[in-house]
Amino acid sequence: MWASGVIFDIDTKEKEVAELQNKTEAPDFWNDNLAAQKVMQEIASRKAWVDSWAAVHRKLDDAGSLVELAEESNDESFTNDIEKELQLIQQEMGDLEFRRMLSGEDDERNAILTIHAGAGGTEAQDWAEMLLRMYVRWSERKGFRVSLADRLDGDGAGIELGGRGKREQHERAH
Repeated sequence: MWASGVIFDIDTKEKEVAELQNKTEAPDFWNDNLAAQKVMQEIASRKAWVDSWAAVHRKLDDAGSLVELAEESNDESFTNDIEKELQLIQQEMGDLEFRRMLSGEDDERNAILTIHAGAGGTEAQDWAEMLLRMYVRWSERKGFRVSLADRLDGDGAGIELGGRGKREQHERAH
């Protein structure tokens, strides 16, 4: 493994996967369904790290082979392919680093995001809707599941102040 594998603690994760998989082979493993599901989630989480690292590792090896081929054939036409591959590897390493930063005890839990337009009128409501779309799209690209719990459309455009609380205020006034 490379030095970056140490940063992501891949060796430890591989050992933990093996230990957890040994637990699944016990005859009474599924007697406690909740505990068994937790173990399976832990396996999946650690395997995702190991598999992601292995994929980047393979791509880097492939890029190295492509560099060697280009040098041996003295062919500069490989330059664009090599640069594209290295940019892709750099992006994937950045994604792994981001995941590593978000690997605390509570970082795998759900999050609730509330967007309030505030008192800025139609423009603030429009901006709040743009923020909502931006966060939803970002979350979906990162593979997060998104569900909208509440939304109150603005009078002219966008979304109004804070969902249910504002709706209750509006209903009481009318």
